[in-house]
Amino acid sequence: VDYAGAGGVWVPNAGGMEQIGFLPNGDLAVAATGAIMRITPAGGVSQIANASGVYGLTIGPDGMIYVADWDKIERIDPATGQKTTVMPNNSPKVVAFNHDGSRMYFGTITNGGKVFYVDLDANYDPIGGAVLVGSTPQGWHDGIGLDICGNVYIAEYNINNLYRIGATTGGVQLLHDYSYSMYGHGLIWGSGSGGWD
Repeated sequence: VDYAGAGGVWVPNAGGMEQIGFLPNGDLAVAATGAIMRITPAGGVSQIANASGVYGLTIGPDGMIYVADWDKIERIDPATGQKTTVMPNNSPKVVAFNHDGSRMYFGTITNGGKVFYVDLDANYDPIGGAVLVGSTPQGWHDGIGLDICGNVYIAEYNINNLYRIGATTGGVQLLHDYSYSMYGHGLIWGSGSGGWD
């Protein structure tokens, strides 16, 4: 769908999907049922790697794919499909990076609504353990994003809410209480082109 609202089917019968991210070359990386898939701008579909139980997916500042599967966070090379575990615990469900790539943030599932960050080295490997940012009232995080100031935004499925966790205070603020039918599950920043739409 373009900015004016015109659109159509890109890839028919693509199957069940969770989160998606644009790779540096313009392909899409998709967390699909049992695998991470690649969708090209021309509509071609191929498998990058096996990935059972993945929900969260983002493209890191290094151009690698980062996925959360409720048990761990893995880094996947989009060219080879090679996987490396970067965070082995804490029930991660969604993952995001801050704007300078110095920290990786992740929301959780069935872990008391906890949101964590971990500092990263120049290779985007964790330095030290996970640090608690704050906690939402429930524990089923569907989306995570950070603004330029470092505030963390969390989409919470259990009660269909959107929260902001303050960068410096850790205070949790309810931004929007969605109805079940209007809740969007994920969270991704737009380009900013053409206004708020």
